[in-house]
Amino acid sequence: MFVVPFIFISSDYLFKTSLIFAIILFMVMTAMIADFSSVLLDTRDQAILWTKPIDARTLHAAKTVHLCIYLILLTGALGLPAAIAGLMRFGLGFFSSFSLEF
Repeated sequence: MFVVPFIFISSDYLFKTSLIFAIILFMVMTAMIADFSSVLLDTRDQAILWTKPIDARTLHAAKTVHLCIYLILLTGALGLPAAIAGLMRFGLGFFSSFSLEF
């Protein structure tokens, strides 16, 4: 919701979308580092799960899927309000180009 005001500044589309994507990228990367450093770097799960018949590839795949789902939902939550505001302000052309870049 905080990136919506950047849609209404008076400049070209490229500057607006670049600024919005830079803010969203910074927020997503900061959230990923803060939330998943304990998940990706924690070695305590090895002591528990490696005694079970779980392959290392399965464990890494589960971590990767969990991370991807979280990042997709977080990026959608941060970018969707700006996309909707752009749809209302500039029409379907801006929304489709914003969604394709997103």
